[in-house]
Amino acid sequence: MARFYLDNDVALALASRLLELGHDAVTARDQGASHAGDYEQLLISTDLDRVLVTHNERHFRDLHSTWRLWLPHFGVRAQHAGILIIPQPPRTGHIDIAGEVNALTERHSELASSLWLWRAASDWGQIDPRVTYFRLPDS
Repeated sequence: MARFYLDNDVALALASRLLELGHDAVTARDQGASHAGDYEQLLISTDLDRVLVTHNERHFRDLHSTWRLWLPHFGVRAQHAGILIIPQPPRTGHIDIAGEVNALTERHSELASSLWLWRAASDWGQIDPRVTYFRLPDS
């Protein structure tokens, strides 16, 4: 099962649900990082070798792109454990987000240095760091 780090804007209940599904999940609060900035959240999750789970699409898309494009330019081979972006709860309605996260880990065992965005209308989509705008498939 996967190891997750939930940043400070993700509900603590998601960590509990991921634990119920057999994953290892900790929160920013568990790590004393409730007030850490987004770049710090990514560094903490990387140091812990945990996939970061967040609601913050705009900032983490930028951080992921920067990480993937700039580090190789400077000869740095570090990779983060992965980033999962999920929508805020009101947009998810009755959907079991932990179940969706679990389904992604069952389909893709390797999430390192990748960014995934979940949308109710289209499931998970992997975001290419060279693309600045994620476009949902036409329905």
